[in-house]
Amino acid sequence: MQRNRVPIGKWLVVMTMSLALTMTVSCMRRSLLNSYKPTYGGWLSTDTIRFQVDSITRNDIYSFSVGLRYTDRYPYQDIWLALSITTSTTTHIDTLHLQLLDLKPNLVERGVMIHEQEQLVKAYRLAKGQKVDIAVYSLMRDSLLEGITDLGLKVE
Repeated sequence: MQRNRVPIGKWLVVMTMSLALTMTVSCMRRSLLNSYKPTYGGWLSTDTIRFQVDSITRNDIYSFSVGLRYTDRYPYQDIWLALSITTSTTTHIDTLHLQLLDLKPNLVERGVMIHEQEQLVKAYRLAKGQKVDIAVYSLMRDSLLEGITDLGLKVE
């Protein structure tokens, strides 16, 4: 009985490719948080939108991005926000100025057009096991920001 043998060169290629694929998948970073919260008809100046990461998975530097969904009813081309990041040991508060895209079409349309924009804010060193509380609030003077539909946060 004769056995079919795989040539050593092909075997090495297959093993090398398998190892490379395993290393690539295992080293990919997953988001700790990627969530949007609705503002229900507009964002009141007294509203604070809160997010939470229950436990940091490893000591590392994590990037924070803020996302905004808005309609053509939002009257401005930018927005000022405050981002507060609190752990058991520190609180960081940053002022954010997001320049919004002017995507208003020159066409007369029916319905509502929703825009979505995400901006990298900052990176912070966080320790394994820490709980992180994040609060975002508007620094705009208007008591109601019409057209803001959702605010999101991504931590990765």
